[in-house]
Amino acid sequence: MTPIRYSHLRAIARSPMHYRAAVEAPREQTPAMRMGTIVHGLVLGGDTGPVIYEGERRGKAWADFAAAHEGRDIVTSSEVARAVPIVDAVLADPVAGPLLRAEGARREERLTWTFDDLPCQGTPDSWDPETGILLDLKTCSDASPRKFASHAWSYSYHAQLAWYAHALTLAGHTVRECLLVAVETSAPYGVTVHRLSPRALEEGTRAWRAWWEQLRVCLAADQWPGYAESICTLDVPAWLEEDDGETE
Repeated sequence: MTPIRYSHLRAIARSPMHYRAAVEAPREQTPAMRMGTIVHGLVLGGDTGPVIYEGERRGKAWADFAAAHEGRDIVTSSEVARAVPIVDAVLADPVAGPLLRAEGARREERLTWTFDDLPCQGTPDSWDPETGILLDLKTCSDASPRKFASHAWSYSYHAQLAWYAHALTLAGHTVRECLLVAVETSAPYGVTVHRLSPRALEEGTRAWRAWWEQLRVCLAADQWPGYAESICTLDVPAWLEEDDGETE
């Protein structure tokens, strides 16, 4: 069985059909996702980070280079040029920089574990066994506390960190803090660091466990339904109803 990853598990929140699609045919990266991958590699990757190809992605020279670096993220010099200001900003930030450069942190280290007899796999951005800090780096268009909080909730970042924290706890580690480092991808490249509250992590755990239970049911039945298996009723939402002007 393919190990269960968080990105797959989160897809089942949309529908079991989307979970199966995520496992069988990973979606292509959008430009924003591509930039995020490049920034991650330059900040966290080290020896396993992206390799730079100076030419164009075509012809024999490109094919030979891609074959020689199979399994690595290959980026062009123009992509790196766009990513460098983002990387410089987050590493220069007085709060985020020291966290991302922590000497004892394990960066992009793959975790494998078993839960409910099912294989799982995940790659936290940074985990420091000495301080107990679990950290994830996110690129975004707006890193302001209010806007990023809304973005983080929409993308279930709290569930992602709760999923990684669960894996580390199973391995006998103590996770003391879960942090999200957000950096903007356009000038002036604002940076914020967000600490997940105990309540947010509890909600994150509740979310991924609910997805997990649904996955177990689908696996047992080998059925992967879509959004709904019956006709849905579309009614006027309460917020759209007009006030009749009467008062009691």
